[in-house]
Amino acid sequence: MLIAALTLLLLGSALATRGLIGRRVGNESRCRKCKYNLTGVESKECPECGRAWTLETAARGLRFRRRLPLTLGIIVCVLGAALLTPAVQRRSRKAYLYQYLPTKWIIPAARDGDWEAFFVIQNRFSGFSPDERSAFIDAALDRQSFNCPHWG
Repeated sequence: MLIAALTLLLLGSALATRGLIGRRVGNESRCRKCKYNLTGVESKECPECGRAWTLETAARGLRFRRRLPLTLGIIVCVLGAALLTPAVQRRSRKAYLYQYLPTKWIIPAARDGDWEAFFVIQNRFSGFSPDERSAFIDAALDRQSFNCPHWG
């Protein structure tokens, strides 16, 4: 399923790119900057924008977007993303995200009683600043007093 989704995304991207870039229509020389028709112009500067040009550097014809490949590309990309979404959701549920969160976010989770947060903080404890250490110790003591049957 993952390979099919990635293939659809790649194919859709290629189609959409082809539709956006379009194709050149016509054979007349045009300024690359302002698209002015340079047929019959004697000077080596564009009369519209003033850019210097030669026959080799002038563009041939105008580009027109292709609507069908662009539309199909977008549709195929959406289908690929729809196929990819369940796989990403499954992987994200299995991911252990606490290891990527900043300590300032994990300490409140530990204060609320999330044991995974405590394990991550325990691994990070040696690199804590004094303020982070005291916040962690306060959270641990709050949690301990909350769970202790003698303090009730």
